[in-house]
Amino acid sequence: MTQFDRLVAFIGYVLLFLGVFTFGVPSVVALALALAHGHDSHPVLRTHYRHQVRIFWMGAFCIIGAVIAGFAGSGVWLAAAVGWAERMSGVSTETLGVTRAGQQAWIGGIMLATSVTLVLFGAAWTLLQSLFGFLRLAGNRPIGHTPVA
Repeated sequence: MTQFDRLVAFIGYVLLFLGVFTFGVPSVVALALALAHGHDSHPVLRTHYRHQVRIFWMGAFCIIGAVIAGFAGSGVWLAAAVGWAERMSGVSTETLGVTRAGQQAWIGGIMLATSVTLVLFGAAWTLLQSLFGFLRLAGNRPIGHTPVA
């Protein structure tokens, strides 16, 4: 394991950590470094590059989910789906005392809470896993199982 390879892996963890505060731009660079160096490196470093790729994708899926939930949180799309379901079933939510504005407010609130939760979870995941990987790499320990050379 060369010092240069370890340095690249350390840089990857730092970039992933910083990506939380800079809208993920450095995280894309960390992903590119991990993918470029992940196949021809020492087995211990290979586990770290694989971990960095996993960190990136988990954070990306959380952000994509948050954007989708935020978009759905406008209430328009889900209120239209509720209206369609009412027409198909013949049961109106108005008989339950729920107005269309009330439906949109509840749906919007739930989707907003979902969006915020996903962003916070993705940020916490990325920060903690980057720190965990950095500390494991500092101790020359692999993450998970070390692949056979």
